[in-house]
Amino acid sequence: MVFGVCVAVLAIQFIFLITFLIAFAKERRSSTTNIPAGVSVIVCAHDEEENLRTLVPILLSQNHPNYEVIIVDDRSNDGTYDFLLKTTRENPKLRMVTVRDLPSHTTGKKFALTMGIKAARNDWVLLTDADCRPGAGWIHGMSQQFMNETNIVLGFSAYEKHPGVLNAFIRFETFLTAIQYIGFALVGRPYMGVGRNLAYRRKLFLESKGFNEIP
Repeated sequence: MVFGVCVAVLAIQFIFLITFLIAFAKERRSSTTNIPAGVSVIVCAHDEEENLRTLVPILLSQNHPNYEVIIVDDRSNDGTYDFLLKTTRENPKLRMVTVRDLPSHTTGKKFALTMGIKAARNDWVLLTDADCRPGAGWIHGMSQQFMNETNIVLGFSAYEKHPGVLNAFIRFETFLTAIQYIGFALVGRPYMGVGRNLAYRRKLFLESKGFNEIP
C-alpha cells in the first residue's frame, strides 16, 4: 500500500517535471517594435520610507526610454510623504499618489493599487513592492513581452540570498512556486502571478472593474 502511494506520488511529480520542461523549452517571442511600449511602474507604500530611499533611485535609473514611476503613499505615518514630495520635485519621471482615508468597502492595498492604476498615463502598468530591488534592465526585459495580443505578463521575483537554513528554504520555495505558475502559464493554463513582478494592461483592469469582484 505504502509502496503504491509512493509510486503514484513519484509519477505525478514526473508528469509535472516533463510538463514544465516542455513549457520552458518552447521558443519565446519578444516584441520587435521600434517604439518601446510606455510603462507605468506602480509601487504601493505604507510606512516604507527606508525602503523607498533605496528603491526609487533604482527605478529612476532603468534603461527603458519610455516609463514613469508612481508611488502610492498609503496612509503612511513615517517620512514617506516628505521624501516623495521632495523627490518628485527633483525628477519629473516620478509621481506620487496620496491615500489619506480608506473607504469601508475595500482593503488598503487594493484601494491604493486602484488609485495608482487610475493615475497611470500608460496602457501597461508594471507592479513591484517597496522592499524589492529590480535590476537596471527590469522594465526593458518585461516590456519585451508586451505583444499586441497580450494582456498580462508574469515575472519572477527571487528572494534575496542571506546565510541560514530558513533563507535557503524560502528561496527554494519561491523558485519552485515560480516554476509552477510560469510553467502552467506557458502551456496555456495560467492560474496565478505575484505582485512583486507583474504587468498588465490598464484598460484590462478598468474594464474588469478592478478588485470589485474580489473579496
